[in-house]
Parts: sequence; structure tokens; C-alpha cells
Amino acid sequence: MILNEDTLKKATLALSIFFLSLENHDNTRLIIIFAILFIYFIIHPKSYLNKNILKVLFSISFLIMTVSIFSHYEWLSYVNNMTNYGSIDFFGTMVFKLILIAICFYISGLESKVLADSVKIVIAIHVSVFFFQLIVVYSTGYYIDLLQPFTGEASRYTWGVRLPIIGNTYRPTGFYNEPSTYSAFVICLFILRYHITNKIDKLDKALLASLFLSLSFASIFCAFFLMYFIKNNKENYKLKFLLATTVVVTLIPFVIDLLVLRTSGNYDAIGMRLGLFDVIFNQSMLDIFFGSGPVGVPREIEYLVNNPGASWARQGLPALNDNGLGTFILMKFGVIGLILLLGILKFNLKSNRHFLCSLVILITKLKYTSFIFLIYIFYVFIRKNMKHSHSV
Repeated sequence: MILNEDTLKKATLALSIFFLSLENHDNTRLIIIFAILFIYFIIHPKSYLNKNILKVLFSISFLIMTVSIFSHYEWLSYVNNMTNYGSIDFFGTMVFKLILIAICFYISGLESKVLADSVKIVIAIHVSVFFFQLIVVYSTGYYIDLLQPFTGEASRYTWGVRLPIIGNTYRPTGFYNEPSTYSAFVICLFILRYHITNKIDKLDKALLASLFLSLSFASIFCAFFLMYFIKNNKENYKLKFLLATTVVVTLIPFVIDLLVLRTSGNYDAIGMRLGLFDVIFNQSMLDIFFGSGPVGVPREIEYLVNNPGASWARQGLPALNDNGLGTFILMKFGVIGLILLLGILKFNLKSNRHFLCSLVILITKLKYTSFIFLIYIFYVFIRKNMKHSHSV
């Protein structure tokens, strides 16, 4: 063999997960992933199937098939009112993604260290790029956009906010279109790795720092929650609490300025998010309990979803996932679907600390169809079958 087997596994997984994480880039990135996987199986062919991976693949696929059938026949409160996206499209896309993810876990050999080290490499790439963008834009005013050259969509790193002392502020986005999207993906990767290693290292601290420096309210909110939940070192806790309190008090004037800017003028970010809650909870009880389904939306916003040129902001509404993954799942699968997800997380994660960390993902702007979230869910299901090299 040219490469050590573990090195080959980690390199293949890291590259595959990295390209899967580039959600704002188009699907041509999948060609690169197929090439990576093809090379791996040429170098290191395997002839057996792992029954635990197959079991998880079929279990999740069965859940997807169930909601797809409900959507197709419009049972309960499920509707099929999204143009050019039906239940068959949803089922096919999701099963394809799950098969690709199952192959990744198959390559890992269900070795937790291999998965953790691979995710660490992906996190290191994302965080390094964030800080590189941060340093360059604040020192030169030039922003290294890693999205527009590939998709034509410019990253939204400016927001017209000036702060005392600092002056113009910028919000690095990494490989994504906006800072909150960057935060959503790195938070999910961070929590996945934390579930495996059960500890925090310097890279994780750099990641948490990037959430604050992104100047995204959602990101900062998530960072505070994560710092609170992951306090496994109880020594010096009072000192840490005092330092955290000092930082918060110091930042209050800046936060107030930012809130005023974000809720004034023609763009009321908070008001728009409250407007989406109104849409969801002003439906019938059946809709609230079971949702609109994976290929449906509340009838009040059906026009906006099916007309790409329509302005959500003019209607006083944000994008569907701007209120967070939890709200998105609530809209799609109702209270019952959200409770089912929470039950799955609690049952499989066991530890209260790990369960609470998983809830932070529901605050982010991830979609439940995102590759990285599906990798996380796949891990949650198969966690008990992983070969743990770290204490969890």
C-alpha cells in the first residue's frame, strides 16, 4: 500500500465531508466526491458490507419513505404545493444523500477516532479560511470571496455597520453566502466531534471565537449556549463565570447599537422572524401538530415559495430557515415531528450535556436536508455501534 490505511481513510473522509459541507456551492462538487471515493476503493477495495450501517440506512430511509407517501397522498395536514418539487423528488434526493453518507461511514470502519480526526481536518479548513478572510478584510478592506467565483453569488460580508473605536465592521462568511450559514455548518461539525471526543481543544476554542467574530446574532447566541453546556472542567468555574460576565457587560453597548441598526429602517430582522412564527401558529391545530410535509408549505406563503422573484422582505418575512432548523422542522413536520426528533436525540445521546449541545443545532440555519445535518443524524443512529477510541 502507498499510504497507511488509517491515513487513507482519514484523507478520503476529510475531503469527502469537506466538499459535502459546501452547501452553497452547486452540485458539481459531487463529481469531485465521486472521484475521491472511486480512487479510495481502487487503492483499498473492500468486499464486505457492514450490517449496522445498512440497518441505519434502511431505518432512516423508511422514515423518509413514510413522510413521502403521506405527502404524495396529502394525508393528515401534509400538502404537495411546491412547484417542481414533489414527494418522489424528495425521496430520491434524500435516499441518494443517505447512500453517499453510508459510504463515508463504511470507509471509516465505524472507528470513532477516524471519524473524529477527519471532522477535525474539515473544521480546521473552515476556521482557517474564516480567520484568513477576517485578517485580510480588516487590514486591507479587500474581501476574499470564496463563493462568487464558483457560483456567481456574492458573499454578504458587509452590512453597513460602524462601531465605536472599530469603525467599519465586516462579517466573514468562509465558503458560504453569509456568516450565519458558516456558523451553522461549523457548529454542527463541532458538536459531532464533541460527541466523539467529549473534550475541547485549541481548534474548538478558535471555532467558538470565530462565532463571536462573525458578528451574527444567531452565531453569538449559539456560542454562548455551547460555552455554557460544555463546562466539563468545573475547576476555576467561578473565575470563568466572572470573566464571561465582564465580557458580556463590556459588550452590552455594542450589542445595543447593533440591535438598533438591525431593527430600524426598511429591514427589521427580528420583526420578520416573528412574522414567520405568526404564519406557522395561525394555522389549524392539525397543521400545527403535523406540519405541511417535506414538499409543502403553509398556504399563506405558498405564493412566495413558488415565485423566486417575489420579495420575502417586502412581505415582512425571512427565508424559511432563518428562524432556525427547529422552526423549519416545526413548519414541515409539526409539533409531533419536532418531539420525535428530540426523542431520537435524547434516546441515542444519553448524556444530558450531549443532548443539550445537540439542541444548539436546532437554533442554526441548517436545513434538515443538508448533507452535514444528515451525517450528524446518521452518527446519532449508529453511535452505539462505533468503535470508541476516546472516552465519551
